[in-house]
Amino acid sequence: PVVDLLCPQPGFDFSRHDVCSLGVDADLETIELFLRSRFCKGLVYSQLGDVLIAINPNRHMPFYGRDKVDEYQALDASLPPHVFSVGAQAY
Repeated sequence: PVVDLLCPQPGFDFSRHDVCSLGVDADLETIELFLRSRFCKGLVYSQLGDVLIAINPNRHMPFYGRDKVDEYQALDASLPPHVFSVGAQAY
């Protein structure tokens, strides 16, 4: 399947959300692999410091409900990156 071609073999710690965690020596290929790996696990949001990186999944994702809005309004820094956290911080 096409997904197998697009999705690399697992090799990253998915508890890391921030591209900066790859270190200063990370090249573009490593960054792309990091983002692609997260995307293939359904993790469409990542961070680059304070910047949110969002990759369009082109499919329904189950993390846009009212429960997620409430969860991210608490401004809990331990939560993974999400567009709702950007909105909550701006408000």
